Amino acid sequence: KVYSFRKRPSPQDRKRVFGDIIGSLDFEVVKEILMKMEDGLFKKAVLDAVIRSVNESLLATQAAEVEACRSLL
Repeated sequence: KVYSFRKRPSPQDRKRVFGDIIGSLDFEVVKEILMKMEDGLFKKAVLDAVIRSVNESLLATQAAEVEACRSLL
């Protein structure tokens, strides 16, 4: 996907972009990224965006990693 912003992206736009980028990765990578982030609200926003952007079958197959990500919040 290509994103084009004429002005600074809103928080919703950033969540969508992060969700699209991270959602294509394995949740092990998402967990590593979340561990390096300091802002708790931003962590939650990123994880919510990732979860919304992936399909249910991926969430089911990686349920343990998803729960590990949730435990970091």
